[in-house]
Amino acid sequence: VAGQTLTGDFDIERKTTLGATPTTVTTIAFNNVGVQLGDGVTPLLTVTGGNGLFILSAAGLAGSATATMTVNPSTGVAFSGTVSLEINNTTTAVNQAFEVAAQQVTLDLPAGPYLRLAGVNIQLLVAGAVSIAGNFAFERRTTRDNKQVIRIAASNVSASLNAGSVSLALTGGSGLFVLQAAGIAGRASGVVTLSGVNSVTLTADMQLELN
Repeated sequence: VAGQTLTGDFDIERKTTLGATPTTVTTIAFNNVGVQLGDGVTPLLTVTGGNGLFILSAAGLAGSATATMTVNPSTGVAFSGTVSLEINNTTTAVNQAFEVAAQQVTLDLPAGPYLRLAGVNIQLLVAGAVSIAGNFAFERRTTRDNKQVIRIAASNVSASLNAGSVSLALTGGSGLFVLQAAGIAGRASGVVTLSGVNSVTLTADMQLELN
């Protein structure tokens, strides 16, 4: 429709258990999902291999989804990678399986409440001058004393910033940071290289600690 397409296998099920306290559970499962969003001529955002399972009950929502995403470089931003979402706002672990078009989709989550967004093999290039690659994860979790904590983790990170013949690059980057109301704490490390300045190249192992 107008350059936008959606394909895949979907299954939606609603069950109500009988007893003194009837309980209704809605399950939404999908597999082999593909999406193309564009301007009617050229696909600008493409999603492939999408699969996921979400369960909604009186206790809350639990589910996960994974897909591979690419952005057309003609937009000025080139992006590719596998992105996953996990959410469990209940206080119990969830382990269930559901069959979609003869293929099993599983859900295995620890107790919540938490929300997690992760990217694996992320490749980002902006205007041909700024590039970032690596694995990234963002998680928001509620602790037992009802406090919000945000965790940010990164591994296998590389990045570069180019301006003419000058280049600033990061390789072997990794880090973990924790944000909460009391402040931020964490550590990051990597190898930084500056080149192209008066034919001089500088390389250093860098480490940042913050608390």
